[in-house]
Amino acid sequence: MKKNLFLFLLITFAYNVSGQTIASDTITYKGEKDYVANDTIQDWSLDYQALEPQVKADIDWLSYTPLGVNQDVRDDKNSFVLMWMSGVPYMKMNLDERIVTFLAGEPWLIMSYMTGWTKYFLENNYSQNQIQLSIAGVKNVINFYQRNKRHLQKNKEVESYIKLDKSGKLEEYIASVLMSN
Repeated sequence: MKKNLFLFLLITFAYNVSGQTIASDTITYKGEKDYVANDTIQDWSLDYQALEPQVKADIDWLSYTPLGVNQDVRDDKNSFVLMWMSGVPYMKMNLDERIVTFLAGEPWLIMSYMTGWTKYFLENNYSQNQIQLSIAGVKNVINFYQRNKRHLQKNKEVESYIKLDKSGKLEEYIASVLMSN
């Protein structure tokens, strides 16, 4: 299920940007060495650590810029962050179905979870604490959902996380779910 979810997200975001034309064969992001996109050679040799500041900046932009504003920029930043997350060799994201219960909703919500998870990972010395990583992901979803309610469909699962967070029981709930096997 986790692999299917990630594949679905990758295809969804790739489809969004597939209609865009790239002005040049060279694609460069801040902090990155130039590389040439070549479909026949899969050796892009990116320095993932050098890209971390740009990844964090793009995550902030994606989290705080409302949906419907600068959609082309959003698609570009989503693609870059997703590319980084899927290729970085020292980060293994866990999308636990018991926590990521909002899969049937908007694809923006799952991307928001993944970016919150990733930002916590980067800002906390490559943390491997699955409880704290999951809490960060869910809290990012809550914040994103509340900021963009008028652009998103109502999601009962996220609404229940909002109630848990307001009552101060979100962390306890996520910990209990992840500790039970």
